[in-house]
Amino acid sequence: MLRYTFKVHYDGCSKFEQEWAMVGWRMTGIMNNHPRVSVIVTSYNYAEYIEEAIQSVFTQTYSSIELIVVDDGSEDNSRDIIETLSHDAPIEVKTIFQDNAGQASALNAGYAQAEGGIIALLDSDDHWYPNKIEQMVEFIRMCPDAGVYQHQLDTGFGLKRGGMVSADVFLL
Repeated sequence: MLRYTFKVHYDGCSKFEQEWAMVGWRMTGIMNNHPRVSVIVTSYNYAEYIEEAIQSVFTQTYSSIELIVVDDGSEDNSRDIIETLSHDAPIEVKTIFQDNAGQASALNAGYAQAEGGIIALLDSDDHWYPNKIEQMVEFIRMCPDAGVYQHQLDTGFGLKRGGMVSADVFLL
């Protein structure tokens, strides 16, 4: 299992350097004082990990969250776990159970249901620290001109990979 941490260093935002927990972010609307965050988790046969991933969304310190879990035709007991966890969830949970069509199809199904101004992606075999979304929303407020927000990967063994992608990468 991998944990995600992030040290911010962004041109124009270099004053804001702090360790974060985040996965992948895309801003889809105008920031307001408390933007809604849509978290999309896709899963295929990850029963061993899916509960920890979902619970890490439930324990976020940021409150304006919806969780969209897309099961891509799992053949293990992932569906049972997802249904059990979503039944008495502390936040809104949307579940999608589809025939296996691949991760891209599962992500598209999740995007179609997302209502948040910020979309966050969480792999079903990973988990977040409790303040991940709160800190990421603050970072987006401070550096609103980026197109995609990503992070370094903390493998749990002191190894880090990844980095920031600036908005100019996406300009045509």
